[in-house]
Amino acid sequence: MSSAPNENLHLPAPNVFIPKDLSIKNAQEEVKFPVLLRKSSYSKLWYKPDTVFSTPKAYVKIDFNCPHAGNSPETEVLGDLFARLLLDYLNEYAYYAQVAGLLYGISHTDSGFEVTLVGYNHKLRILLETIIDKIVKFEVKPDRFSVIK
Repeated sequence: MSSAPNENLHLPAPNVFIPKDLSIKNAQEEVKFPVLLRKSSYSKLWYKPDTVFSTPKAYVKIDFNCPHAGNSPETEVLGDLFARLLLDYLNEYAYYAQVAGLLYGISHTDSGFEVTLVGYNHKLRILLETIIDKIVKFEVKPDRFSVIK
């Protein structure tokens, strides 16, 4: 007895976060502390190569400063709620990133919120760009708001 293939059964889409280049970047010299590479009125870029464990991994932390973040208890609650809603909004990427050895977190801070990424260098940029794009296009869905609040 033969039957037609089930159209609902298929392989998952390729995981864009799986690294293919695991080469280690050579540090020119050993540095003890992070070096400030670039500074502007709205950002600072620090860099410190891994000279101890020699792994092809990176750690990225971005602080988003919001001018009214810590002004009142209400803004503190709204900031925390925003961070939790944003993390929920990004949930569809969490599994694929984690399988590929990439982790990310979003947390509320006294001055706004921060995004932290850890994992293999090769595809970390794709995850970072995905998160930034989702922050720009962020919208609260009423059903998710009722769960998160």
